[in-house]
Order: sequence, then C-alpha cells, then structure tokens
Amino acid sequence: MKIVYIVSNVYKSSYFENLTLYMKPFFQIEYILLDNNNKKSPFEEFLKNHNIKCYRLHLTNNKLNWALNALKVFNIFKRTQPKLVHCHLLEAGLIGIITAKISGIKIRIYTRHYSDIHHVFFPKGIIYDRIINQLSTHIGSVSNIVTELLIQKENIQPKKIIYTPNFFNLKTFNKSTEEDKLSLKTKYKIPKDTYIIGVISRLTEWKGVEYIVAAFIQYVNYYDNNACLCLLNAIGDRKEEILNKLKCLEPKNYRIIEFEENISSMYEIFDVFVHVPTNKYHEAFGQVYIEALASKIPCIFTISGVANDFVENCTNAIVVDYKSSDQIYNGLKYIRENPDKLKPIIENGYNSIKKYDYLIVAEELKIIYQNLLLQSLKSNTL
Repeated sequence: MKIVYIVSNVYKSSYFENLTLYMKPFFQIEYILLDNNNKKSPFEEFLKNHNIKCYRLHLTNNKLNWALNALKVFNIFKRTQPKLVHCHLLEAGLIGIITAKISGIKIRIYTRHYSDIHHVFFPKGIIYDRIINQLSTHIGSVSNIVTELLIQKENIQPKKIIYTPNFFNLKTFNKSTEEDKLSLKTKYKIPKDTYIIGVISRLTEWKGVEYIVAAFIQYVNYYDNNACLCLLNAIGDRKEEILNKLKCLEPKNYRIIEFEENISSMYEIFDVFVHVPTNKYHEAFGQVYIEALASKIPCIFTISGVANDFVENCTNAIVVDYKSSDQIYNGLKYIRENPDKLKPIIENGYNSIKKYDYLIVAEELKIIYQNLLLQSLKSNTL
C-alpha cells in the first residue's frame, strides 16, 4: 500500500526522519515537499539517502503558485495512485487535501500542528481550516488540547479525529560529550562556568518570551550578575522589542541565536530551561516540553499544548502562571537555591515523557494506517 506524505517548509526534522524509517518496512512511502528554498534541504537529502522517492515543489505566498502546485500534485497522484495521503502543516494541508479529494483518494489525513492561533491572531486562517477540516477524512490531533479545540470551537465530530502526537527518539538525548558542550560554549563565547538559562522559542507575542526577559533582568540585577540568557530560534515580530529590553544588560549576559543545528547538545549546556506560552491553547503540542525533559534539566513551564496532558508543579517541572515575570524570577531562584530538591523532579520529568518515544507512538500510527487501509479495501470489495 502506498502512502504519500505532503509537508511544507520542513528544512530538517527528526520527527519525519524517525517516521519515515519506522514506516518504510510496512508501506511504500513517497514524499511531496513544498518549500521556498532553491536548494536541497537536509531532509530531502535524508530521503534520497534512504531511497525514498520525493518530489520538491517551489512554494511562494502567491495564490497562483499554490494553484500551479496543486496541478503538479494532481499529476503526481495520477501517476502514483496512493491509497492514503497524509498532510502536515498549513500549505501542505490546503494544497494536498484539496487535490487528494479531487483525485478520488479515499483516505485523506491532515495533522493539525497548531491550535488556536488562527482564532486569536489570524482570523483569515479559519477559512483555510474549515476547507481542510471539511475535505479531510480524518484530522490528526497532536494533543488533547487540540482535540478539545477541534470539537468545541470547530465543531468536528470526535469520530473524525485520530490521536497522532509528535514522537521522539529518546535514546538520542543526553549523548553529548564534554567536548561537544565545551565546543558550543566556545562557539558562542560563553565562559565555562557561566550559569545558563535556556529558551528555544520564536520571538512572537504568544510565546511569552518578553516575560522571561523581564524575569531575567530582575535575576541579573538582584541575584546573579554573571548568568547568561540564551535565546535560540530567536526570530519573529517581537525580536526588535526584546533586543531593546536586553540592552540594559551587559553583553556577557545574553546570546541571541537564530539557528543551531546541534540542538540536543545545546539543551545540555543549559542549567535551566524556560518555556512560557501565554495560554493553554497557544501551543498545539510544544516539542520543547518533551526535549527539555528528555535532556534531564530543570524546567520552568506554563501549561500549554501537550503540557496540559502531564505536567504538574513540583512533580516534573516548576509551573508558573501565564504572563508572570515575577513567578518566573521566583522559579529561577528556587531552582538555583534547592539543588537537593531537583533530582526527583528531573527524574519524574523524564519518566513522564517516555510515552512519546517513537517506538510506541509510531507503532500506534502504523496500526491506524493499517486499519484505515483495511476498511477502505473492504469498502471497495463491497
């Protein structure tokens, strides 16, 4: 049985790499990559290195470009005749699901990797969601909070929703050598014994980074003037505003890093990790919750996305209120002052995310595929 995955603007992804390797023995896998790059991405190289057929289509914001890409996808479907199409991310969902419907493909899955962002910040996007929801035969929900939103705000029937959480190869975490970690500190000119507070988040309103910055400024001024705040994935519409706030600090106290490929080692140089979205819906999943806990570092969180499903204050993380720089500051102090109380929290954190290991979740997804394909085959026979 042939499955075609359609993804948009995926440059490199351990999720899709693990997914592909797990599914390859059971299905004939092909990919359609929609992206705005003019050169091969690391993910495309990965697919070709593993003999996975892939098509790369150039994507722009022009609606004519979308229509032309839909025609190309239609022609690909006509040649390859997939039994199941699974789309990830908005552009891929809109182009892929519509085209799959026109092509008569009976199993059309769209995994929802965002939650209420269109409802709150981009109302025009709700129109796209309605089209995708209507034409998909199944909608993949990456967390219980997404399921709640789909049912309560978008009137999706529960039977149409399948649980498809993100998954991780947990064995790849905590593998960095001291040389790896020292190399990263040298690369970013961070003195060896600096206390590092890590953040991996786009600089946009709903991620709450401005509250971390306010807490950190307080922390440096009143507690530890040698600490360093590392902001990774530091791009977004709030970047200039956040940089202006950080100017009151000495250059040694912060690093702005737009991209770091060795992200697993980066987690391991952090002494504490902070992630504080501003409501429970804003994250659909929030992979940094899992990655940070898998890296066995103390964490300060607000509850959003997948954290709604398992994070508890002082059990597996320090939980703070939304938009509370004072509580973030107090959390930083608590972690620094109570090292003896952190070990059980860190161990509980790691144990609580074992259910997201790819060997468990990918197997469940494989069974979903097999059941859907079997039902389709029976329906065709009848």
